[in-house]
Amino acid sequence: EEEGGEIEVASRNAFLNDASTPELVKQAIAVGGPVADGVCNRWVLDQATQLYFRYDTTTRQMHCWNPGQGCMYLWKERGKMDFLWAAPTGSGSAPPAMPSASVAIAALQPTGQQAEHQPSAEEKRVDELRSIPQQAAQQQQQQQQQQ
Repeated sequence: EEEGGEIEVASRNAFLNDASTPELVKQAIAVGGPVADGVCNRWVLDQATQLYFRYDTTTRQMHCWNPGQGCMYLWKERGKMDFLWAAPTGSGSAPPAMPSASVAIAALQPTGQQAEHQPSAEEKRVDELRSIPQQAAQQQQQQQQQQ
């Protein structure tokens, strides 16, 4: 039995030596307790890569902020991340404040009055631009009819 315990300790130590920051964060969450509380819902800087990682307990997702690019990623597993968005301020910016997911989800859910799609200002402007040729044609027809 002692040999099995030694192998387990050696295996755990090997994992901890080779693990990336997000893997360590997930391991801490699996263990739970104060260590998990210290790494959940807050940015953790990986000293080696200078990337920031944040595990959101509500969505159970790990985000990665790359300050050199000013980009947010969704961390999937070692070596695999999905691009989410780029900051308008560009590179060199600190990780953004992340609202709790429950607040963000509530903000995204439409109320009964908001259930229908409300066009954004940009969508309205595109519609206005698309209607210019039609308006010009209508004005030309009206002018021809008046003559």
